[in-house]
Amino acid sequence: SSSSEARGSSEEERSVRLPIAGGAVPEADSLDPEEAILQRSIQLEEVDSDVFLASADDLFRPLGARGVFGGQTICQTLHAAILSVPSAFAVHSFHGYFLLAGDAKRNIIFHVQRVRDGGSFATRSVEAKQRGKIIFMATVQFHRPEPSKGLDVAADMPAVIGPDGL
Repeated sequence: SSSSEARGSSEEERSVRLPIAGGAVPEADSLDPEEAILQRSIQLEEVDSDVFLASADDLFRPLGARGVFGGQTICQTLHAAILSVPSAFAVHSFHGYFLLAGDAKRNIIFHVQRVRDGGSFATRSVEAKQRGKIIFMATVQFHRPEPSKGLDVAADMPAVIGPDGL
């Protein structure tokens, strides 16, 4: 199945704006200028099933750096993984590895592999590539929230003196 079906949103929404907390996609007009820049910097275009492109026009290379800003590559990798799972799933864990410096003058292609789709967990492997070589790779695990059915896994916070009373 394609990521369009997985996310349940239109192609335009998925390629332009990331969902905010709760899964809602903000309207472009409602974003402040800094948020709009952030949204654009991690924007991806779906070029095939589970294959996404980050345009070189939107890549950032800090002054004096060897390559693309790593935080941006991490966010784009996470975004690609998120686009491949149903919206009911939330990120549970993320493990990433920088392998080569990215070239800010070249597009980055993100290949998502659907490692596992279970009822409660989904796992994705994502490779960020330039010139056919992996510059960054990550494994992302997602979890669907489950009701606790009355199970408490932590004791209640005891009554203690507040910081002003110490």
